[in-house]
Amino acid sequence: EPLPPSVVSSFEGPPRSRDGSSHKSLPPPDPATLTQPRSLSVLVVDDTASTRKVTRRLLTGLGHRVQEAADGLLFLKLMGLRDATQLTPPSSWPVFDVVLMDDNMPHLSGPEATAAVRRAGYKGLIFGVTGNAFDSQLDDFKAHGADVVFCKPLDLRALEEALRSRLPDYEPGPLT
Repeated sequence: EPLPPSVVSSFEGPPRSRDGSSHKSLPPPDPATLTQPRSLSVLVVDDTASTRKVTRRLLTGLGHRVQEAADGLLFLKLMGLRDATQLTPPSSWPVFDVVLMDDNMPHLSGPEATAAVRRAGYKGLIFGVTGNAFDSQLDDFKAHGADVVFCKPLDLRALEEALRSRLPDYEPGPLT
């Protein structure tokens, strides 16, 4: 059924400028004032392939570069250590802006792997990720050298905030 004339005539549409255009064009933004998101190098260490896959998709969707290790021992090898007893650092550490380390893994747990690289002198960011929300579990991971510990599922906003607070030149892109 058609609208009554009073309703139709009361709608004038969007405000118009003198030249009749329906919007005013804005000047282009000044490139010097724009903050560009920084792409990070992230190592995801988790024994569950589906968790690594989902985490990779989330992080690459934010523009980050992701490498993976399937357990704590593979993490140590990737970092240049023979095993968890090596106390001397490798000739150079791989460059990761942050390591996301699972808690419970076969062969070598996240806290044990974290403690091993810390003993060998690794100073980079390691964020623990655990399915255990008990304070004692979170505290244990931190005591082994994790900078921050998150409960699963990983909250991207909390991750971005932790990165922003620890990497002074990091400015995240928009979370979608």
